[in-house]
Amino acid sequence: MMTAAPGVITFAGPKPCARLAAAALLLVALGVSLLLLYSGIEKIADLETFKRVVVSHGLLSSSVAGLASTALVIVELLVGGLGLVLILTRGQRAVGLVLLAGAVVFLVFAGYAAALTIRPPPEPTSCGCGLLASGEANWGVILTRSVIAASLLAAGALFSATRPVQVATSHSVSAQPALE
Repeated sequence: MMTAAPGVITFAGPKPCARLAAAALLLVALGVSLLLLYSGIEKIADLETFKRVVVSHGLLSSSVAGLASTALVIVELLVGGLGLVLILTRGQRAVGLVLLAGAVVFLVFAGYAAALTIRPPPEPTSCGCGLLASGEANWGVILTRSVIAASLLAAGALFSATRPVQVATSHSVSAQPALE
C-alpha cells in the first residue's frame, strides 16, 4: 500500500507495463504448453510413422531411434500437459518454470537439428515436427527456429524469475475527514 495525500487514490502493485509483460508471458507459457501437448498427441496417434521418420534421418540406429522417438513423445506430453496444469492451477507463479521447461525441450530439438545439419539424412525426409512438418526438412531452418525459440523462452523465464509475483493488487483509498 502506498501513502498519499488525503483524498488521493493510490494503487500498489505492478505498473501497467509490468502487468502487460506478465500477461504476455503467461500467454506464451500457455501457448508453448498447448503446442507441446498437441505435438505429442499428434505423434503418439501414429507412433510407428514417427519412429520410421526418425529412423530415416540416419542419425541413430533403428532400435535407438525407436526408443528416442518414444522418449520424445513422452517428454512432449509431460512437459505440455504439466505446463498446462501448472498454468491453470498456479497461474503467474508457474510461468518461469513452464517457460524454462519449454526452452529445454527446444534446446534438445536444436541439438538434434544441429547434428542433422552436420550429417544430413541420406535421402530427403520429413522432420516429424508436427504442425511445422514438411515433406523435405531444412535442418538449418529447423536449427535456427529451435535456437530462437529456446533463447526467447529462456529469456522469458529469466524475466519472469526476476519479477516479483503479486497475485492480487491491493487498492487503498484515503479521504479527508469532513469538516463539521
